[in-house]
Amino acid sequence: MDALVTFDAVSKTFGEKLVLDCFSYAFCRDTVTFIEGPSGAGKTTLLRLACGLEKPDSGTIKRVDGLRFSFAFQEDRLCENLSASANVRLACADAKSSVPEELLARFGLSDSRATAVRKLSGGERRRVALARALAADSDVLLLDEPLTGLDDDAKARAIGIIEEHLPGKAVLWVTHDKDEKRLIPSFNIVTL
Repeated sequence: MDALVTFDAVSKTFGEKLVLDCFSYAFCRDTVTFIEGPSGAGKTTLLRLACGLEKPDSGTIKRVDGLRFSFAFQEDRLCENLSASANVRLACADAKSSVPEELLARFGLSDSRATAVRKLSGGERRRVALARALAADSDVLLLDEPLTGLDDDAKARAIGIIEEHLPGKAVLWVTHDKDEKRLIPSFNIVTL
């Protein structure tokens, strides 16, 4: 397997709270890894460590040189005054790419693509955030509870679209929802 991000005995604390304790794991290309655990177990911290947004207190994290990350955060983190299309376009290397409109259409947001995201519902905003993460040309896709706030139909549609973007990537997917795992054909599980 082609390891893209490797954790070796990584520990991380926040104040007195130990969130990761000597965690070791290799996240490989063409692999979906679901990350489970109770609230406060370090799931989001693991994603942030993987892409370098956090630094470990001890241990090492090796990343393949030139690795590109895309992140669907737990919060949408959209630019409120920009349209749905402009938010997705921010992740595209080619400013003239048709990818934003194509992804928004696939997510059922064709009629909302010119709308400022501050005017969209929570589920629509979540789908824009997912489209933005998928529009980026990345090697590692970090998904932090990506389907929160979506109804069953929107979840099924989103999973189908995400699946199409999995080949060639290492995917780290934080979830509490067992249904999400049933819809992905092959995956690993890491429990914190």
